[in-house]
Amino acid sequence: MSQWRRYSKYKSSVVEWLGEVPKEWEQSRLRFLCSITTGSKNTEDSDPTGQYPFFVRADTVERLHTFSFNEEAILTAGDGAGVAKVFHYYNGKFDAHQRVYVLTRFKGILPKFLFLYFRQNLGDEVLKLSAKSTVESLRLPMLQNFPVLIPPFPEQHSIFSFLNIETARIDTIIEKKERQIELLQEKRASLIYQAVTKGIDPNVKMKESGIEWIGEVPEHWEILKNKWIYQEIDERSTTGKEELLTVSHITGVTPRSEKDVNMFLPLSFEGYKLCKKDDLAINTMWAFMGALGFSPCDGMVSPSYNIYRLKNRCVSKYFDYLYRTPAFIGEILRHSKGVWTSRLRLYPDEFLSIVSMIPPVDEQKKIVEHIDSIIENEKIQIGKIRHSIDLLKEYRTALISAAVMGKIDVRGESVS
Repeated sequence: MSQWRRYSKYKSSVVEWLGEVPKEWEQSRLRFLCSITTGSKNTEDSDPTGQYPFFVRADTVERLHTFSFNEEAILTAGDGAGVAKVFHYYNGKFDAHQRVYVLTRFKGILPKFLFLYFRQNLGDEVLKLSAKSTVESLRLPMLQNFPVLIPPFPEQHSIFSFLNIETARIDTIIEKKERQIELLQEKRASLIYQAVTKGIDPNVKMKESGIEWIGEVPEHWEILKNKWIYQEIDERSTTGKEELLTVSHITGVTPRSEKDVNMFLPLSFEGYKLCKKDDLAINTMWAFMGALGFSPCDGMVSPSYNIYRLKNRCVSKYFDYLYRTPAFIGEILRHSKGVWTSRLRLYPDEFLSIVSMIPPVDEQKKIVEHIDSIIENEKIQIGKIRHSIDLLKEYRTALISAAVMGKIDVRGESVS
């Protein structure tokens, strides 16, 4: 914050965590600055087709046909210390859940300034207070007695206008960086598809595959139905003691022990399907979303999944990359059976009728190395961008805090 000037004179506040504050700023308790009430509605009163916002405890806004408030307001949840960080600012007709505090009828303080002040301070202080008691919630006395800094009214406008412009500038930079990540991910997907369907030699002679979703492929590649590449495996666990594996459209096949999954588990895993390293496991119900992958280790999966083993010497990771391309997932969708999307299933006969491209084994290895390099480089680039986004978000938070707490003087700042 060194680029911003400080106030010329400070004084000690009466609250330890506020520290020193600008000499001209006043201090008060929230109950003297606004009306504090709670909403009157229960969640079952919500109507998604309603006309007016209904603010609930979570970070979502539903709708109601009726309203109780028609004014400028700040809303904060009171149930659980963590939700004291959930805030809304609204101006107009609305209603609120009975466990949401509604702040209205402000006296001597700009609601939008108070909104920013709360977002920087209220949640953390409620957590501190809750740590000293057995009740983890934002109680009315806490809210009523919460200390508030009050700059002169014109200065509140200056602070809000400054932060409105400056944070918008930061948000624009963040959006551009997030778009950079999206473009890198799109580029990676395109490069992977190119590698697994066309190879990595730009001068190779091509042939027409005769299959619409594949198009041209290198002339020396084979194109075979999966029934000639795989055999279906149905071996069952007799002990249920093998490594339990999950099959996800995001991470492929991974040991369940490495994932944070909160789902019902059976009393016994006896009868689960055994899966060897480099076997292809397909989540039959979610295959159309790309829930499949080659296992990195021996283990077992749900008996409702299907297991396939490569018949010939192949590089399983090549097929893993191939089967995760949008084009191949589209082919899985086309072969899946069901009345509607949530009921689609990819049965063995259908999977085995899908075709796959098969480069020579040495070329499969080179393609995998090429793709691994692409992914590693992208990971480094995205890591740097995400780090810069984190720094920008930290700076944004620090800037708001410094301004509303009087640590910097933004009066007369030219922000362009």
